[in-house]
Amino acid sequence: MKDFQDSLKSAYSLALRKLGKSAMTRKQIEIYLLKKGYMQSNVSQVIDKLLTEGYIKDSEYADNAVRNVLQYNPKSKIMLTHELRLKGIDELVISTAMKSFDEDRQQEMANKLAGKHLVRYNSDSEEKIRLKISQMLYRKGFEWSVINKALKSINSED
Repeated sequence: MKDFQDSLKSAYSLALRKLGKSAMTRKQIEIYLLKKGYMQSNVSQVIDKLLTEGYIKDSEYADNAVRNVLQYNPKSKIMLTHELRLKGIDELVISTAMKSFDEDRQQEMANKLAGKHLVRYNSDSEEKIRLKISQMLYRKGFEWSVINKALKSINSED
């Protein structure tokens, strides 16, 4: 019984140290502790305790991810949703966090990225510029309709 309690304390301490370095989702902590060799029963108890104490908040994690994308690291709504799903965040939490990520915001981000990259490809032909910018936006997960509008916006800036 003592070994079980020691293992539980150890897992809890390790999880707190990891959370102290960066925010993580419930699923990320679970995977981390399992990889460190802790038994599923211990991991479940540690996660329950962390949730109860408020150290793990998937809704705040999702809100912060949306805020980060909107302010610093532009990418499409589709790509962000996919990334949040991979991190184990519930669909309802994702949809709530995505409310501030409307179509106009997405188009604004694509236009901004296109304008920013237009400067980089200044010496290329217009066709190459359009191709490079459309590929970059596509890699960021933007839909073709958004990409086409962004390309039109940079053409109107010329």
